[in-house]
Amino acid sequence: MAQPIPNALLPIIILLPAMGALLTGLLGRRISKRAAGFIATLAVFSSFAVAAFTWWMLMSDPREGATYAWVLYRFLDTGIVQVDIAFYFDRLSAVMVLMVTGVSAFIHLYSMGYMHGDRSAVRYFSHLNMFVFFMLLLVMGKNLLVMFAGWEGVGLSSYLLIGFWYQDGKKAEAGQKAFVVNRIGDFGFLLGIFLLMLYNQGNVDFLSLETWAGSGAEPTLNASNMTLITLLLFLGAAAKSAQLPLFVWLPGTTAAPTTASALIHAATMVIAIVYMIVRLSFLYHLAPLAMTVVAVACALTALFVATIALVQRHIEKVLARSTVSQLGFMSKAVLHKFWVNEVYDLTVVRPFRWVAKWTHLIGDRLFIDTLGVHGSAFGVKFLGVIPRLYQNGDLHRTLAAIILAAALIIYLV
Repeated sequence: MAQPIPNALLPIIILLPAMGALLTGLLGRRISKRAAGFIATLAVFSSFAVAAFTWWMLMSDPREGATYAWVLYRFLDTGIVQVDIAFYFDRLSAVMVLMVTGVSAFIHLYSMGYMHGDRSAVRYFSHLNMFVFFMLLLVMGKNLLVMFAGWEGVGLSSYLLIGFWYQDGKKAEAGQKAFVVNRIGDFGFLLGIFLLMLYNQGNVDFLSLETWAGSGAEPTLNASNMTLITLLLFLGAAAKSAQLPLFVWLPGTTAAPTTASALIHAATMVIAIVYMIVRLSFLYHLAPLAMTVVAVACALTALFVATIALVQRHIEKVLARSTVSQLGFMSKAVLHKFWVNEVYDLTVVRPFRWVAKWTHLIGDRLFIDTLGVHGSAFGVKFLGVIPRLYQNGDLHRTLAAIILAAALIIYLV
């Protein structure tokens, strides 16, 4: 039975932040900083509202395993290779879309106050909306090429946000480092996509790839090919999610405005590795060696980067490295879920839902924002001066609110 209404909502979810980015970017200095913040924030909150409604319709759909899809147009058709600009919404996409739009909406709202004194606030909100647009493209793409377009877009957006204050040479260099490291990983990711196109007759649609992976087709579908492909895809994900050996760029995100750093860290771009592994689990399941390599790399990242954090004194540097460490645990948890249960459904994402969404998002990023709020009054940048916050009592109240919110969320979940 056709479901035209929810299918038609999919491009709206994605295009609302894109329209916000274009509007604020084109109007530029002709609008006030407050107006730009309002437009950008409204765009993301509207996207979240549409996504929540679509999720409600998906959960209410009586069909077993219901999914929604929307083909915008045929981008490429050579007779051999066919690529559609198409969007896909299933339970996995729903989790990611609600997380991205929900977190981003409140970060936009907070940014209206945080960036009120910055001369380039209009440009900032345009970049922030662009980041959300590309992140939604990444998690809602129906095939690997659409996903890769979002993949590249969030890399570009992160470069613009990390190097937002480009007048400072060190901050500009941090943005350049992020851009270059991500391009290294993207080269591997693109090679993996080309190999899948070669072996699956030019089709990289996720449903087509899953059918091909379950067909047992020889000689292309073998352990050696699958290991090579999945490791190349992991190289791209390792760069995007700052895993060994391409972890060096993420601590530099502290050069960005704190709200942009929160957006990059908190349940958005850096969890690309988890989403990619879950979405392509049917490929990783055919490559036990690749799963072992990924698990070892993620475990080493979790340990190695955490030890670096032990000797850091700057608060944001400590928490930036804790982000990288937790991503290692998240990815390893997802791989273990596959290995034990050998299934592919929403239960696969339970590990990273708990770790990333609640522990990481509430624990790390709100703590950074807490220090950002009170830092102007107390000069809080280093761990040695945190006790000053206790004298005022603000940290007690903020942490109490965080704990109560976390307890309520866990109860509701």
